Amino acid sequence: MAAAAVLSDLAQLGLEAVEVRHLALRRLGVGAELDELRLEIGLALPNGRERSGVAAGLWTFWQSRHQARRAPSLVAGLVAPVGAFLILYGTALVAYQAAHAVASGHPNTAWLGVLVGSAQLLFPGSLVAGVKDAMAKVLLHWPDADPKAVLGLVSMACVAAFAGSFANLNYTSIHRYYRDRLMESFLPEAGRAADNRAGPAGLGDRTRLADVCKLDEAHGPYHLINCNVMLNDSDLRVWNLRGGDSFVMAPRHCGSSATGWIATGRWLKDPISLATAMAISGAAANPGTGTGGVGPMRNQLVSILMSMLNLRLGCWLPNPRYGARQAITPNHFLPGLTEMLGWGRREDSRILQLTDGGHFDNLGLYELIRRKVRLIIVSDGTADPGFAFGDLLTLLPRLREDFGATIRFDRPPPARGPAPAATPAPLDFILPHLDPVAMPRYPAGVALAQCGYAVADITYADQSMGTLIYLKAAVIEAMDLELLGYKGKTPDFPNESTLDQFYSEEKFEVHRAVGFALTQQMLSAIAAHEACHPNLAALK
Repeated sequence: MAAAAVLSDLAQLGLEAVEVRHLALRRLGVGAELDELRLEIGLALPNGRERSGVAAGLWTFWQSRHQARRAPSLVAGLVAPVGAFLILYGTALVAYQAAHAVASGHPNTAWLGVLVGSAQLLFPGSLVAGVKDAMAKVLLHWPDADPKAVLGLVSMACVAAFAGSFANLNYTSIHRYYRDRLMESFLPEAGRAADNRAGPAGLGDRTRLADVCKLDEAHGPYHLINCNVMLNDSDLRVWNLRGGDSFVMAPRHCGSSATGWIATGRWLKDPISLATAMAISGAAANPGTGTGGVGPMRNQLVSILMSMLNLRLGCWLPNPRYGARQAITPNHFLPGLTEMLGWGRREDSRILQLTDGGHFDNLGLYELIRRKVRLIIVSDGTADPGFAFGDLLTLLPRLREDFGATIRFDRPPPARGPAPAATPAPLDFILPHLDPVAMPRYPAGVALAQCGYAVADITYADQSMGTLIYLKAAVIEAMDLELLGYKGKTPDFPNESTLDQFYSEEKFEVHRAVGFALTQQMLSAIAAHEACHPNLAALK
């Protein structure tokens, strides 16, 4: 009953309203080591896929107002790389024009004029004369260059090199901004939350991940925060093709198969906070990444452009394999420059880039299968208007190859013959359909799903069994008039593009209501499926 109450409470948050990624509910006992964890119930919530940036915000706002369906793959596969190439080419032309202006001795642009004037004020005449003599001997291709402009450029380069060497990428990129906003939204001060006020979240900022679950206070839930460690340059082809490996951050241990594991409290000199781990798990926009290891951001030109603009939500952290209490300062040269050039993203690098767990597993299922959980509940809130189950299909072969685990969903009952002993819950029932035989229904001409969940058997490598309940964002006939009406005017609901972060009060409420209704439907039908799936008894 306790588990059912927790699921009911979480359902009220909706399938897409909150991103609290990859939780694992378990009973009070806590194993001594990570491999000894035996999770009784697993719950994975969807990825909210938040995006940051004014330009992206304006574009998605315009897109949402036009109710356009997702663009064909040609746009993502061709337009993005071509656009990135044109921007990079334009930047190179501007740099060439500036270099030509300096070399010709005619700083005919405003900023070069300011540069020459500043150099004249800052540097003595003797230094300028010395630079002029050196130019005559070294800079053979710049015989007419103004020494004051050269001095100004060299000075700017030195300042940039100095600043780039000491600037911390984790603080100068939009990762920190993103992390603080998520923290204020989902880890607010209790008083501010009660008064419906926004503001700094001091307690959330101070809460360390290692302190979330203590041995003498193990009340659950036990957080498994899924991330992706970028391994685009690995010699191991499987990690290279996938774009990384599953990297989990939990109160007791952090790490991955590729990098090894380390106790969470011993990993960093300044232990990682719950807010930082949460933000990394949702760091969707990052150079060289894509959902399930595929997407336009994996294109090298797009990746270079994003790196140059410092558009990264991911975070650089030390490699667990090199010991405890590490302190690093990722700067614009190492690993910033090497990232832009496509070097060094390997499992043996001293600095690792961690990004959204959805870049490896967008359902939160991988780490639960690793732990051989007996009952797993996955809530798939991915934008999937065509019901292609892409994230699930990407993950199934990885589970089989990495853990020897297979997942077999219920099959629909036969059209003829005896009725099955227990009611099946196949994926087929999630697919929206129109029934031409049935009586007219509201909304007219809109396909609705028969069921919002499916049940599957999990067979682990040691032949032990588990059960998977797969919740999928869908609209079913049993939902109330408000949800059916919203579906009628918004065909993609509840699978609108997750790029659209401009939620109105109505949109937020209908998504919450969908999550509640689907979970209620699933819980009310547990007894009907229990004969085929005994593990479902844990939900009673």
